[in-house]
Parts: sequence; C-alpha cells; structure tokens
Amino acid sequence: MFETTQSLAKAHIWLVDVKKCYFAFLNPNKGYDEPTHEFSRMKDVFDSNYSGGAYNSFKLLTPAFFQYAGGTWKVIRKGEIRL
Repeated sequence: MFETTQSLAKAHIWLVDVKKCYFAFLNPNKGYDEPTHEFSRMKDVFDSNYSGGAYNSFKLLTPAFFQYAGGTWKVIRKGEIRL
C-alpha cells in the first residue's frame, strides 16, 4: 500500500495532479537501492534496469500514472527509469 507524506525529503516519489490523474516522478534527492526497489515498492511503479546494488542517479524515461480513489493509491500505468 502506498502512503502519503507531507515531507518531500522522505518521499520516494513525487506526484503532480493533472485532472485527478497523478504523474509520478522519483525523488531526485534520493538514491536507488534494494530497499527502495523492494520495500518501498518502486519495482511496482517503475520498470527499470535495476539488477542490485545502489545508484546515486537515475534517468526518468516515462512518469508513472496514479489515481486516488476510496482512500487508496493505485498505479494506473508504470513508468520507466534507467539507472
């Protein structure tokens, strides 16, 4: 389950509201590693070339799309990143 936070520093992804469809971007101030990929469920949000280890940077190829309904965030379309 995805959760909201008021802290940009703590967030793994940032959402931009466009007519109730939310575009998701990875937080550029955080790295990408195993806990981010598995525990934070970024593997469910972005297709990537992740194969283990830790990365300090990434390239967003396509944002993910979310919807919020009934108190739940749902991935409508996965995005894509390159590490």
